[in-house]
Amino acid sequence: MEKEFKQFKKYVKTFYSSSTDNRMYPMNASDEVIDKVCEVYHITCSSEHTAVEWGGGDSVDRERVRDILFAMGYDWKVNNKNLNK
Repeated sequence: MEKEFKQFKKYVKTFYSSSTDNRMYPMNASDEVIDKVCEVYHITCSSEHTAVEWGGGDSVDRERVRDILFAMGYDWKVNNKNLNK
């Protein structure tokens, strides 16, 4: 599980990290922020008080992390255009 979760954090960073050159949707989130959000998400999946289930680090898990980043005020930009407006 530890290896799977480490790979998941790396996978999320390839999409949203501000420090990864090949990111698809840069959200100006640091690697440290992404790590923490992934950990919070994983803890949420483990809680008996939520219906959210860990999908093994799939795209649904990644998109849920993205939604948390959105809620925190991060957004993505393509060619300096904010896609959220």
